[in-house]
Amino acid sequence: MVKTLPEEQANLVLMFTQFVRQQASQLQDELTLMAPVDLLAQLTLVNNLSGNWADLPEVEA
Repeated sequence: MVKTLPEEQANLVLMFTQFVRQQASQLQDELTLMAPVDLLAQLTLVNNLSGNWADLPEVEA
């Protein structure tokens, strides 16, 4: 379908496609970088909360 568009419109479609790919790539990079930090933060939180409530079990080190 893009092949039937005028050149200017086809270029806009191409630019938009490149933009979407770039954004998806950046988002994936950010998620990859954040995941270990978030996991560490969650583990630290669990360790800090351990034993504070009767129904939250102790964490064994």
